[in-house]
Amino acid sequence: MLEKVDVSMNETYSTRAAFVRHYDSFYEHFENINKKIDIATTNGIYKTKLGSVNPQILSLVEDKSDMGNLDMDTNGKSELDKLINLARAKYQNLFDSRTLGVNYLKISLTDTERWTFDKAALVVSSTSGYVRSELMKSKIGVDINQSLSLQHPNDSLFTTHGHTKPWEIALTFFAASSFLDNIYPLVAGGGYWEIYAKNKENILHHVLKLQDGKYITRNVLLSPEEAGNIANNERIEEIPQQIKNLYEVKPLKEALKLENK
Repeated sequence: MLEKVDVSMNETYSTRAAFVRHYDSFYEHFENINKKIDIATTNGIYKTKLGSVNPQILSLVEDKSDMGNLDMDTNGKSELDKLINLARAKYQNLFDSRTLGVNYLKISLTDTERWTFDKAALVVSSTSGYVRSELMKSKIGVDINQSLSLQHPNDSLFTTHGHTKPWEIALTFFAASSFLDNIYPLVAGGGYWEIYAKNKENILHHVLKLQDGKYITRNVLLSPEEAGNIANNERIEEIPQQIKNLYEVKPLKEALKLENK
C-alpha cells in the first residue's frame, strides 16, 4: 500500500503543483476584488448608496421582492426608515438653482409681479409601499411650491411609484419652464454669451440663413426683468416679434469683410 501511495504521489506531483498555483492565483484575484469594494455609505444628489444594511433582514428580501415583508419586522422597518430619512434629507438639494442649471428661481418684475417656473414636480421611486406611503404623508409638495415661489398651490406635484429595485430609492425632480437667458452656463461669468458678445460676427456660429447668402447675430442679452416679462407675456402673438427683435440678419459679404480684417 505504501509503495502504491508513493507511486501515486509521484505521478500526480505536477498536477497537484499546477492546482496549487491556480488556487493561489484564484485566491489572490478575489482578495484584490475585496480590497476594491467600498462599503462606506456615500451620498450624492442624484444617486445614494446605502453601504450598511442590518444582516438580520437580508434573508427577508429577494431580488424581485416588493419589500412588503419588512413592514412586519422591527429590524426591517428600521432599515426602511433609513431610506425615508435619506430622501427627506436630500430632496431639497434637487431644486437648488445651480443644481437646476439656472441663474434665478424667481425674478421680481414689479412690486406685485414676478417670474417663476410654471410647474415643478418631484418623483420618488421605491419598491416599498411603506416608504412611498410615509413620504406621501409629508409636506414635500408644499415645500417645493414655497421654495420655488410658484404662482398657484396646484403648480407643484409630489408623487411616487414602485418601478425600481429593492433597496434603491430614486429622487427625480422636474421643473418647467425657464428661458435661454436664465440658463446658468450661458450667462455665468465668462459663459457662452460673454464669449459670443466679443466675437458675434463670426459666421461659424450659425448656419441659419446661409443658404440665402445671409447670417444672423444676437444683438443683446436680455436683462432678467426683460426676459421674465417676455416669459410671462400672455399675448402669444407678440412673443415671436419680441424674440426676433433680439437678432439681426446681415448679408454674408459683410461678415466676409470682417473676417478679412
